[in-house]
Amino acid sequence: MVLIFVNILAASIWIGGYVAVVFVTRIARRRLTPADQIAFFKDFGKTWGIVATSALLVALASGAVLTADHGWTTTATAAAVVAGVLIATTFLGMRQARRISALRSELLDHATDTEKQDRVKAAALRAAQLRALLGILTLILLGLGSAIAA
Repeated sequence: MVLIFVNILAASIWIGGYVAVVFVTRIARRRLTPADQIAFFKDFGKTWGIVATSALLVALASGAVLTADHGWTTTATAAAVVAGVLIATTFLGMRQARRISALRSELLDHATDTEKQDRVKAAALRAAQLRALLGILTLILLGLGSAIAA
């Protein structure tokens, strides 16, 4: 019973945080200057990275233990594969966030440099694609976990 609670809590933090980041990003982009956005997202990323990664790892570990109680199935194998891809994608996203922050900082000093502008736009598109992939993987894993628990 405690393990189920821990799993649901950790998954809720991961999923709720994912949704919240979408809104925080949109508001920050509308309300903050480019320099303030860079500073905000550097601080936010450090803190949220710890919370989100911890929640994800706790959710996956507790989910693995709960899955073991149901026996290993094709669905469990699929969940393990998706979980691995989700972890890898999360770390790629964190690395990409640091990279785009550095690119945006460079752009502050060279605002008219069209090559730098294009690099930031391309990195922002990749960031959006990674966020979408994280969401899709999370939903797939949620579905697989529900199927295992059923």
